[in-house]
Amino acid sequence: MKLALLALAVAAVPLAEGPFQELTFAQALERAKEQDKVVFVDFFTTWCGPCKALDKTTWKDERVIAWLGEKTVALKIDAEALAQLATDYRITAYPTLLFVRPDGTQIGRILGYLKPDEFLADAADLLAGKPPRSSAVKTGDPAKDVELARKALEGHENDTQLRSVLADALVEAGLYPEALEHDLWLWDVGLRNGSVSAEVQSAFLLGQLRLLAARYEPAKQAMEQRRQALEASLREEQSSVQTARLLAELNEVLFAEPQRTLTIYDELRARHGDQDGRVETLRSHVIELLADQRRYEEVLIFRSDFVRYFESHLISARRIRDSTETPPELISLVDPEEEAQVAVERGMPRFEAFAGTGRLDQARAMARLAIEFAPRDATYVKLLKRLQRAQAPALGRELLEQAKKSLDGESLSRVEKAGAWIH
Repeated sequence: MKLALLALAVAAVPLAEGPFQELTFAQALERAKEQDKVVFVDFFTTWCGPCKALDKTTWKDERVIAWLGEKTVALKIDAEALAQLATDYRITAYPTLLFVRPDGTQIGRILGYLKPDEFLADAADLLAGKPPRSSAVKTGDPAKDVELARKALEGHENDTQLRSVLADALVEAGLYPEALEHDLWLWDVGLRNGSVSAEVQSAFLLGQLRLLAARYEPAKQAMEQRRQALEASLREEQSSVQTARLLAELNEVLFAEPQRTLTIYDELRARHGDQDGRVETLRSHVIELLADQRRYEEVLIFRSDFVRYFESHLISARRIRDSTETPPELISLVDPEEEAQVAVERGMPRFEAFAGTGRLDQARAMARLAIEFAPRDATYVKLLKRLQRAQAPALGRELLEQAKKSLDGESLSRVEKAGAWIH
């Protein structure tokens, strides 16, 4: 593959740790030629959790460092910072671990997080030209990847994982109609026959469908038909909770239309009431919309004990965050502060609902838990914005006074700005 000169000249990531070198891509190709090696590139993004897990584990393993040093000239490249280079090599998922010959042509790639032993085995096979032993390994030749995936599926047509690998390879090869056939089988049949939980399987499949729909309009049209079928089924008396979950996930992930979930939630709630399992399932997916419309009593249905539930959630999050025994790749796949804010955010609709319905003791308790877990200006800002919508200035004043005692400088300024609505 011929690369643009600009892409060849750009620098790699400025930090070089472990097995990685501070070279431009062009320099790495030249050095690989001189040393009879290949270039290895860890294409990452700053927001990618599995990328961070590699940094914490695999790239610190002495065997991996030694192997990469012996066989490769290794680089880490931010795919968003060097977008042209990532585009030239068709990098669409992160992390992508790319192996390149000194002339710039691909040898193959590995997708996703791998533990040290897994990486060493797959990388050695790839450089030796052996058939991939895992679905994470790609040859770099889309047609060959499709051929290998088709052979793997032969005689195992009901294996959802193998069919999913084939569908993914077909998308990368631009064979969209055939990819759609397999993805629709996975949706129509595979979700019932899969060996993994339906929740995990549907989430992964929807991610694949979202990528395919972005490139191939018939995929979106086919899933629109299935969305309408799910809605029609939910209007029948015998429809299942799983049907409600699939519809909500489809609206959320593929179509980005949670409002449509809210519409059918309202319809079913009017007909069947709050005790209906389908209504409860749909409600769990529209909690934020209900809070946004200040429908606070509905937000709190079945969760009158949410202060205790929120406390348990934060205790679990803290245990994972502070663990010294949990494998590093499972501890914190994102920035610790970002992860803390995600944990806090889960409680915000109910915190707002408590404040908006005058249940200030419960709201106050949730605010205390959130601040103890993540005593940052971002936590105060979240709380104050919720209180503004809930029209609860008294509790807002309490939080401002508390912030003044624990924060200063720019952090305090950000909190005071968020509370400027309080008089």
